[in-house]
Amino acid sequence: SICEDNKGNLWIGTFGQGLYRFNSASGRIDHIKLGNNIPPPFKDYLVFSLSFDGSETIWIASNGHQITSLNIITNEMKNYSLDQKGDVQHCFMDRNQKLWLLIMGEPLKQIIIDANNKITIKSYDDIRTKDFFVCPQDDNFGNLWLGTQSDGVVVFNSSLGTIKNYSLNTRDFKTLSGNQVEDIFEDKAGNIWIATNKGVCKWSRWKKPFRHIQYDTENPNLPTGQGVSIGSSEVTGIDEDSYGNLWISTLN
Repeated sequence: SICEDNKGNLWIGTFGQGLYRFNSASGRIDHIKLGNNIPPPFKDYLVFSLSFDGSETIWIASNGHQITSLNIITNEMKNYSLDQKGDVQHCFMDRNQKLWLLIMGEPLKQIIIDANNKITIKSYDDIRTKDFFVCPQDDNFGNLWLGTQSDGVVVFNSSLGTIKNYSLNTRDFKTLSGNQVEDIFEDKAGNIWIATNKGVCKWSRWKKPFRHIQYDTENPNLPTGQGVSIGSSEVTGIDEDSYGNLWISTLN
């Protein structure tokens, strides 16, 4: 997992080697140790996800049924142990400062931490999947987008209490192109881009049907202006640069 803070540092979570901070200005890489209470056989924490709150805190989901807050100014860490059966796959701070937990085999949960560091966990039992949630992403309208490994996408608005599900319907080409979701991204214009095992889907608030961008087996390298074909159907990630270009990663 990788996230960027407001100082231009990249934070890199690893499986087994803990957390690293990369300063792009100086080129320096620092190893950030998360703690010593590591369950065997791991030598260090498995970092499942990182989420920056936009101010000064990185939220870290790791093994050991806990989450950690790291203040990037003071380097102070606080560990919060959770009475949950599974590891937290994702902790995600949305732009309304709500902290969400995605736990293997559990419904969507929100964690509330008071001034005394006492935690309360609110469970949304109607929002669950038969496998597990991945790649949380919020949008400008208060929606939380949740990808799944086999059930498509769930969109939840906690203020309105609305729940929507988008999934593949082979009889309707305007639906999601694949139910295995790897990444969800909102661009600067407010469009939602969804990386699936069957290409990329674009969702626009103003043009509700999904637009599909897929691998064209007959014309994989279409010239500019003659259509779009990505390098593989198995899309793993989407991001946008400062010029408005989308960058799409695939398995091949």
